[in-house]
Amino acid sequence: MKKPATSRGATKHNALTNIFFAAAFALLEVSTTLAQAPSVPLPLPAPTQTQAPGPTQTPSQTVPPLPAPPQPSRDYDLDGQASVFAGAGAQVSNRQSLAAWQLGATIGIVVPNTYFGMSFEGGYVGPWSRPRAGSAIFSANYVSQWDSSARSRFKPFLTVGYTRLFGTGNAVNYGAGFDYHLDASHAIRIEVRDYYSPTDQIQHNVAVRIGFVKLGAIMD
Repeated sequence: MKKPATSRGATKHNALTNIFFAAAFALLEVSTTLAQAPSVPLPLPAPTQTQAPGPTQTPSQTVPPLPAPPQPSRDYDLDGQASVFAGAGAQVSNRQSLAAWQLGATIGIVVPNTYFGMSFEGGYVGPWSRPRAGSAIFSANYVSQWDSSARSRFKPFLTVGYTRLFGTGNAVNYGAGFDYHLDASHAIRIEVRDYYSPTDQIQHNVAVRIGFVKLGAIMD
């Protein structure tokens, strides 16, 4: 005898319902188990360290250095000079001419190629035959010296100034010559110098002099 169709449909429906509830209960049990399990902390990422730039590393941003303060420019050398000299010549006046000699020392400063320089001189001038008839001298002079090139050893110069002839009177001195540099600190000087005294007995004391010069750069 056949069962009615309604009973077969009800049986199928009940089986599906039982499967659904069984799956629901299984999911509930799994959720409960996971909820009760101890929580394990997740590992945190290690902090990144910023390494200072080494000698060969270039930082991403660099601060440009401050510009250096401007330095005063100077295109000349201020040379100090000290020398000793001696020379032979003549003492010429409107009455007579005698062989004469000159000796002394100078000190001064010169700026080559700028028409600036000065020197002070002390010494003695007089005739060979009568040394006691000569005069002690003191001179203050203007000096102009030229330096054609850094490699040149010759430095020509001109000079003019006032001279006091002690025991005789006043005079004007003038001359020209050159320095031959042995090295940066020493030179040989050769010059012609005349002391002109415009008195009643007009007199020239002229001589060719040779000297040794000690050089020192006051500013370089």
